[in-house]
Amino acid sequence: MHNKKDDLAYIQEFKTQTPAFAQLGATLAAADADARNYDAVLVIGGNGAMFDLPTHAPTTAFLQSISAAHKPIAAVCHGPAALVNVKKGEGTYLVTGKRVNSFTNLEEQAFGGDVIDDLPFLLEDKLKERGAVYVNNAPMLPYVAVDENLITAQNPMAVPTAVEALLLKLGITPIARTDFKDEATMKLVQEARASGPYLIDIALNKAPGRYDLNYLALYGFYSYKLASGQAAKRLELEIMQAVSRHFEHPMYSVNLIQALKEQGFAADAKAEFERFKSRYPGDENIPVIANLLASE
Repeated sequence: MHNKKDDLAYIQEFKTQTPAFAQLGATLAAADADARNYDAVLVIGGNGAMFDLPTHAPTTAFLQSISAAHKPIAAVCHGPAALVNVKKGEGTYLVTGKRVNSFTNLEEQAFGGDVIDDLPFLLEDKLKERGAVYVNNAPMLPYVAVDENLITAQNPMAVPTAVEALLLKLGITPIARTDFKDEATMKLVQEARASGPYLIDIALNKAPGRYDLNYLALYGFYSYKLASGQAAKRLELEIMQAVSRHFEHPMYSVNLIQALKEQGFAADAKAEFERFKSRYPGDENIPVIANLLASE
């Protein structure tokens, strides 16, 4: 088995240093699983969860049995799709009135454009329709909601924390660990949004090996476009600028120049354009940017 995340260190550790594959090979179907034999359930996400889990009656019945026994359920990213038809004994939906989180509509629109039209529903909308009190973070940033025995997490960056929350529900204290690089990167972005984008410069100078520049750039590339409101856009622009001091790519620079122009920072946009021409002479975007900066 190989996928685009196969080279990540923790994926290799999972595949080569744990009994995971042997256990997967012996996986029971939901129809054959007895909830009495389980202390908790963790539902993993992925787009496939949207199609398979909500309408699979044995999975719904299994989760209803787990919930009725007051055992914890954690669901991450698209995993909460498995919960949308789970009901409590009195017939109300499990998520009704509970603080619940999942992959958001904004994240779906930004990163699921190739499949969004094929999805049976948008998960955020469906959870709200079921009466959930929907809580979330900005796109790409981690968030974990815990309401009694229900734990839900927004995206891959929140999975480790969701698992630790599940361990606590089981009475197990999580061991001290070093954050995974992608996890640490998005935590840094979250801190920078709260306490100032220059934290990114400080962190990358103090411990550059702790963070993943590609994830930082991915955040910077999308965050400004996804931001709503002037104040939010100004903050995301500052983060884009901080990332640009450590990461170089022509499309990233194009986005940064456009954002600077849009926010009225004409001098900064022109200075960035001069750097762009020096780094990427002959790039096809040069005349396009020149026209943009020449316009009033």
